[in-house]
Amino acid sequence: MYYYLSFLRPPPISSFPESTVTITPQITNDLRTEFFEETADIFYTWTPEEPRMHSTSPAKLTTWKGSSSAYKAVSIDLPPSAGPGQKWSLSLFCSPNASPSIPLGRTHAQPYGSSSLPITILPSRGALGDAPKQDEIERTLLLPVVAADGGSSSSSRALVVRERTSYDLDKKIWDSGIALAGWLCKTMAGNTPSDGGRLLLSAIHDHRSCRVLELGSGTGLVSLALSALVAPRQHLLVNITDLASAIPLIEHNIHRNSQYFNGVGVSAAVLDWEEDLPERIISAGPFHLILMSDVTYNTASFPALLKTLKALRRLSQQTDTDSVALLAYKERDPEERDLWLMLEEQSIKFEKLEEIPGHGGQPVELWFARFAKDMPS
Repeated sequence: MYYYLSFLRPPPISSFPESTVTITPQITNDLRTEFFEETADIFYTWTPEEPRMHSTSPAKLTTWKGSSSAYKAVSIDLPPSAGPGQKWSLSLFCSPNASPSIPLGRTHAQPYGSSSLPITILPSRGALGDAPKQDEIERTLLLPVVAADGGSSSSSRALVVRERTSYDLDKKIWDSGIALAGWLCKTMAGNTPSDGGRLLLSAIHDHRSCRVLELGSGTGLVSLALSALVAPRQHLLVNITDLASAIPLIEHNIHRNSQYFNGVGVSAAVLDWEEDLPERIISAGPFHLILMSDVTYNTASFPALLKTLKALRRLSQQTDTDSVALLAYKERDPEERDLWLMLEEQSIKFEKLEEIPGHGGQPVELWFARFAKDMPS
């Protein structure tokens, strides 16, 4: 399990100079159903949109004391230098010597920080009234830069992924996405990959143009991380899919990080598991690599997910090599394990690669399956 520092009450979209903004910070699990029950100081910085200006130094905002702090509103002064027409973002994190950035693939004991969208500073004081609240935040995720020889360099790339502040759970970063993206980082940058890592590297490097499909992508984090890790050394065609309601958010995140995708084709597409594979997915396939993370939280969707995987298996049988499916899973309900029985009944067998621990609680399990040409469809 990982813990996430977010805004229960987000800041407004605009404010006047020399005023305060009121927020309610919260530290919870990914589903926002469990509070972080340890004590943690929360710090903040202001960052200007104008690159020639400087961020403020970290300052303590409040002390989080578990569920007793969950609904505590806090007011923060805007930076003294904030003037009309400028835009400033508010970042929250849990260490005075850290930042809101999330180091993927590395141990990080603190809850993960976040940043607001830019707050517009209005021209003059007046009756602002109830300014609309922001409905999205951003998280910065640090990826290692993979050198030409396959090792990692000392530098990193910063993916910026936007998620919703509402309770639209499909539009948030989840534990399994963080874990799988971190595992991809270690695998792509490591000199001695695990057995699972060799499967991944084979799926990517054994094809001149590797075709990748992610199911139930949410924010698109996993595919974005993979695309940035392999570019520009390997040409990938990455299809990030989810329901239609999630596509605008995925497209924003693709555009926001497109500077890292040199040589990689990244696109978003609607894929509803209840429906047959759309022509766009069929024409983009067959896929050498299929990615899934936290697709098991709704047991009612299992028949539809199974239907989609069977259709993708049939599609994979058109290729000359096997396809590899990677599934990152964190148990939330023991009944979720029924999916493995349903898969085996259709001759789809997932094998566990490893477990990835978080800040506590259930680890994220990484599973893989092969879709071979000679498997029954």
